[in-house]
Amino acid sequence: MDETAYWKTTRTKSSPFFGAALQLGALAGGSSVEVANSLKAVGQSYGEIIQIQDDLHDSMETPANPDWVQARCPLPILFASIVEHPDRELFLELRKVVADPSALREAQEILIHCGAVSYCIAQLIRIHHEAEGLVKNIPLANPAPLVSLLDEVIAPVHKLLEASDKHVSP
Repeated sequence: MDETAYWKTTRTKSSPFFGAALQLGALAGGSSVEVANSLKAVGQSYGEIIQIQDDLHDSMETPANPDWVQARCPLPILFASIVEHPDRELFLELRKVVADPSALREAQEILIHCGAVSYCIAQLIRIHHEAEGLVKNIPLANPAPLVSLLDEVIAPVHKLLEASDKHVSP
């Protein structure tokens, strides 16, 4: 799998579910088709955020999540597998033996050091920012609930960044 295939899968997996939920909710609430379609796009972005967060969780879970052993490619594992970095070959070998807790731990450390986790966080921030822009352009009487929904889904990223800021030496 490559990154294009990953995004295609993500956009056909969880994104449509959340997009349809917001779209149908808007239509049921009496909004215009235009507003409902805009809310669908926000929901699709929300679904992408949920998928990446799930990928991060599954990749860092112990014991090894089935994603490690069933040849699935959540975004962090995909990144570490295809992007050139000093531990790429080691990562590919460790992935084959993640049933061994020490191999899993080492592979997960590589996810952190090779930039896979950082890349996922950057994607979460990018998608959240795009969704915020979409919301600003939707003529809603009260956008606060939608803004709150987006703020809640990105809150773990902000907490992580704040915590890491406190642990970085000047």
